[in-house]
Amino acid sequence: MSSQKFTKINGAVIVLSDTRPATAIRKLAAGQAWQVSDDAGLNPADLVDLKAVAGELQTLRAGVAGQFIDRDEMIQAILTAMAAGEHVFIYSPPGAAKTKVVETLAAGINGDFAERQITAESTGDEIFGPVDAIAFSQGTFTRRWAGIAAAEIFYINEVWEASSTVTNILKTALESRVVHDGDVIRKIPLLTAIADSNHVPTDKSQQADWDRFLIRLSVDYLKDPDFFEAMLTVEAGGKLVNSLATADDLRLMAAAAELIATNPPQDMVDTIKDLWREIGQNGRSVSDRRWRKTLKAACAFALLNGESPAARHMAVARWTLWNDLDERDDIANLVMSKCDPLAGAVLDAEALLADLKKAAINLPADDLIARQDVMAKGRKLGKNAEGLLGQPGSGAYLNRLQSVKSQADGIVNKVLDSLLG
Repeated sequence: MSSQKFTKINGAVIVLSDTRPATAIRKLAAGQAWQVSDDAGLNPADLVDLKAVAGELQTLRAGVAGQFIDRDEMIQAILTAMAAGEHVFIYSPPGAAKTKVVETLAAGINGDFAERQITAESTGDEIFGPVDAIAFSQGTFTRRWAGIAAAEIFYINEVWEASSTVTNILKTALESRVVHDGDVIRKIPLLTAIADSNHVPTDKSQQADWDRFLIRLSVDYLKDPDFFEAMLTVEAGGKLVNSLATADDLRLMAAAAELIATNPPQDMVDTIKDLWREIGQNGRSVSDRRWRKTLKAACAFALLNGESPAARHMAVARWTLWNDLDERDDIANLVMSKCDPLAGAVLDAEALLADLKKAAINLPADDLIARQDVMAKGRKLGKNAEGLLGQPGSGAYLNRLQSVKSQADGIVNKVLDSLLG
């Protein structure tokens, strides 16, 4: 039996193949994977356990997050995109650690990684590789495929600076996993592209390109003084990470998520319909394709966490349904209220912690009442975080809630020490 990675999900068999297998039932992952009728002829040693892959990816997530400050959500969102076989856009100013985060994550995935800095002068040769000059001198037109034509994870700096020629190359590569070179159409192994820019496109001519990036993030400089202090000495990608999962493992997970999304649990359907109605009533427009892919991303998010898909996993919609920056927060709040009330409570606790820190920094030395107020709020916040830790599903927020409790308790102790001293 030849080596061919495959997995099983809900009784279905999914295989990786660039060509259609004889027993194919459904094309998945843009033709990089297929549902087949049975596992006949497949080697049991090539079976990929998606729960084991999820464990490896969570180990990677924790290892990378531990090297950066306040980049947990960015890391989780990028891994979700990889698990869905989708693409990510990061709106961010220069120097916010996004490139280092991407490079460190990619180092933990056993697959080909490439990145390109885009300018208005960038050419197709820079994006997918130059013509082989030696072969050309001998009368043969051959391209030395590179960049997006050879990478499984591809990082694009300043994506909106691209010329129309490069934009068309990227658009086709991202959507169809092919590149065109004259009459040649080449399939590419791309799993996920990650792009960044310090602006969001507003020109209607760029909307089709914008829509190719399912997951959209906004990453800013650190605002919290404690985070800033920690950032000064953190590893920031300097610590080596081990390659745990492979790009093929993620490709199988993406194919499984796509298959699950064809018959999702009813509570997921009900939740996404609620979001569709409310967002439509508010006059916002989201493409049908984006809704379908959001459902797939939710299924991928569940698989990434080693869980069965459920309504709470629709929380990924906070990354997928906003179009303009000024609606991002409203969309996120709506999504979290519908999908994951616990996540909303965690966000509220973190906001209260931020307010508490500001109050503690600005405490007048001779104001006893203000100090007692800070202590009371800190104790209440610590107890609230402890209560949230005891709720079902809190494991996904364990580190964040423990951090809130620890910092709130620390503020209480610091103020108490100042009173006693």
